[in-house]
Amino acid sequence: MLPWFDVIAESDEIIDLLSYTYESPLASPLGFLRNSLHDLLTSIDPAYRLFRRNLALRYRYSSLGIAWSVAPALIISLVMTVGQRAKLSALYGGTVPPQFYAVFGLFIALTFVEAMNTQRLIFSGISHQMMRSRAAIESLILAGAAENAFNLLVKLIVLAGVFLIFRVPLAPTWPFGLVGFGMILILGTAAGLLLAPFNALRDDIENIMMFFPWVFFAAAPVFVAARPHTVLATVYRLNPLSSLIDMTRTATYGSAGNAVFASCATYFTCGIIASTFVLFLTWALCRISKPYVVERYLV
Repeated sequence: MLPWFDVIAESDEIIDLLSYTYESPLASPLGFLRNSLHDLLTSIDPAYRLFRRNLALRYRYSSLGIAWSVAPALIISLVMTVGQRAKLSALYGGTVPPQFYAVFGLFIALTFVEAMNTQRLIFSGISHQMMRSRAAIESLILAGAAENAFNLLVKLIVLAGVFLIFRVPLAPTWPFGLVGFGMILILGTAAGLLLAPFNALRDDIENIMMFFPWVFFAAAPVFVAARPHTVLATVYRLNPLSSLIDMTRTATYGSAGNAVFASCATYFTCGIIASTFVLFLTWALCRISKPYVVERYLV
């Protein structure tokens, strides 16, 4: 790996330039798709260098260095484990401790929120660059996705320690649980890309995002499992992420059997296809919205 100052010095050469015209980018759908894929492929190397630069800037002057990437997840796990002493309802007949249930759900929520916030701020974070150059947005999206994937890997390592502490056995279908975390990461990225143009144009989004994500996850089976036929169970069913969260739990440490394996395979196969399609749509939205965001910054 290059020294920190070399990585940071490379940042001035990362951005590729594009040219915009007054013609609508959707006037030729095939051309729009071809140009999008071309920009995506040519942005891989700049995105990698942006990812290294971001890590360098984050940990360059800290005494613990990259260990700070592990510390937040570890501290949160300890607080949730020690602090939760109430006899909350647990899943699978009470065989899973409520502290473990809450920590597992918290990692799911953090994965989604971090991915969403990273992509939501891509326009706001480079407003000064967009006013000076016409930069490809794919480099920033890929760099943010790589950073979120790195953070997810750190969370999974800490989560493995939580499994050992509570002696919760992994289900035979646990690889599907990793797929579930990947889907949550993709959906968080898509949600951030959907909000990115609006976040750059309206300050209201920034104010709402200070509290809304945690209100949203309070209405999902993240911290407490709902008893059947209760008001909380009804609220959970209305949350679009509840089924994904429950399936991720089931695949990771839930019931075993051929029926469970078949249901997980079907659910996550369809889910990956659907979430990838949603991700593509939100990516296209950012490409189309970028000239309008730049115009707004110039006013």
